[in-house]
Amino acid sequence: MKTLGWLVRLVIFLVVLWFALANQHGVQVFAPMGQVWQGPLVWVLLLTLLIGLLLGVLLMLPPWWAQRRAAKRALAAAVASPAAKGGAPAALSTDDDGLGV
Repeated sequence: MKTLGWLVRLVIFLVVLWFALANQHGVQVFAPMGQVWQGPLVWVLLLTLLIGLLLGVLLMLPPWWAQRRAAKRALAAAVASPAAKGGAPAALSTDDDGLGV
């Protein structure tokens, strides 16, 4: 199974390498205020991918943090509830903060 995983990785690497070598011609990127940047297509695509990845992660951070806080509150409430001490089961909280958690 490990061999199959490494074979898939090798194929993906070779396809990406082939794509990079096939797209070495120069392109122009037009920016606001009349700026023009020139560079190889593969670098423009890589930079665009990295910017998109960074923006996606930055936009997902606040919901992730809110979900973590909600999970910590739920865990603390579960530990402090009588059900954790062997008593009657505690009612589920209906704290609706819009996260669906």
